[in-house]
Amino acid sequence: TSPAAPPYGQRRGWVPRKQEDFGDGGAFPEIPMAQYPLNMGLEKKESSSNALAVQLDAHGKIKYDVLARQGHSKDKIIYSKLTDLLPAEVKAENDPSLEKPDEETIQETTERTRQALEKLTSSKIASAMPVRCAEKTGPAQFIRYTPAQQGSSFNSGAKQRVIRMVEA
Repeated sequence: TSPAAPPYGQRRGWVPRKQEDFGDGGAFPEIPMAQYPLNMGLEKKESSSNALAVQLDAHGKIKYDVLARQGHSKDKIIYSKLTDLLPAEVKAENDPSLEKPDEETIQETTERTRQALEKLTSSKIASAMPVRCAEKTGPAQFIRYTPAQQGSSFNSGAKQRVIRMVEA
């Protein structure tokens, strides 16, 4: 096979099989087959290897926790070393974030929590209750309605209707 394509009138039966057959140009429109010049449009084959790259820590030791992290989100906390299980040392004992909250803060938090729980439970209870009738806000009005189109095929054959109006 020659590295270049045959001349234009002599391409009958010739099929481009390698990237060199396309030269530096595009596909051959007169050849009715799928062509991928410069591998454009060709689906890339996924790597079938599931090998992980070796990663090292600051001391040059292999980080084996990469194996434990495989398949999990990057935000998931994974304890893979003995040092992860040890309690963290308290650096500053005077840190304000470690102090016990005052009574007022406790009361505010308790009240907000109680209101949030009340809201949740009331919505659950309301959704579990059977459908209730609308509360009456005023007396009902009854209106007699006579449709303009009369006949058995209109208005279910009724000559008049009574409509009950209540304020919403």
